[in-house]
Amino acid sequence: MPRPRRQITPAARNPFIIGHHAEGDGFCDRRAEVQRIAATLRDPSSRMLVYGDRRLGKSSTIHEAARLVRQEGQPVVVVDLAVASTAPVAAQRILAAVHRELGTRWKDLATRLLSRLRPGAFSLQATTDAQGQPSVTFQVTPSVAARDAPLVTEVLDAVEAELTARNLTLGLGLDEFQRMGRWYGDDIAWQLKELLERHRRIAYVLAGSERALVEQMLKNRKAGLWKVVDVLDMRPIPVGEMARWISARATSTGVTLDLIIAAGIVRLAGPRTRDIVQLARATWDWSRS
Repeated sequence: MPRPRRQITPAARNPFIIGHHAEGDGFCDRRAEVQRIAATLRDPSSRMLVYGDRRLGKSSTIHEAARLVRQEGQPVVVVDLAVASTAPVAAQRILAAVHRELGTRWKDLATRLLSRLRPGAFSLQATTDAQGQPSVTFQVTPSVAARDAPLVTEVLDAVEAELTARNLTLGLGLDEFQRMGRWYGDDIAWQLKELLERHRRIAYVLAGSERALVEQMLKNRKAGLWKVVDVLDMRPIPVGEMARWISARATSTGVTLDLIIAAGIVRLAGPRTRDIVQLARATWDWSRS
């Protein structure tokens, strides 16, 4: 691979970001996917399932769509279930995310949500946020069993009931939703089907990276998600599109990575967006050394 030409500005920072969701100019254009997901998050009668291999940019695409919908004044919550070790922790994360998004509008939201849940499952704890403002957090009580799967459904039902009472809608993204299968077992598809069909105030976007499991849910006509959700199968970004983005990002910092170099990065790294960005980041660093 030829060595990139350098015209680097002294204060330039590496434009290829890893370690958190891509955003702004750091997000490689998936315009069609973003628009489809955003349209779902706007419409509480819509349900979408986004799936594909890991490190293709599913999470970043969902967060970008959520950002666009929030700019329009509509509330959106995205919860990553990959880091939820148990069902009660997942329920707690959903409650906290919904409260962060809507709690600034209604000070009584936390207590209202708590009143809709089974007695003794959660408690409220007064805290302060990063700016020193008073806030509350939901704490799972010790009496709740770690494998208490129905608690996730109960929390979503409570959110739906509160939205109905306030005549409000909410876009909700559940990233790595298939993790719920660890708590619901083989019953997960049926539980999700019932949940999606009875809620009228929540627009659901489910995202998963276990392709075989997701496709099985979509094929099961009796107890699966067949014809229940709109399906978005995420595929690798075309080489030419990815190469143009890499070249443009590098050029914006004074580093010239022409299309031949950029295409070489894409082909060497393979089809996964995260791997490509990581190699582009290393190439940019190497060009400065």
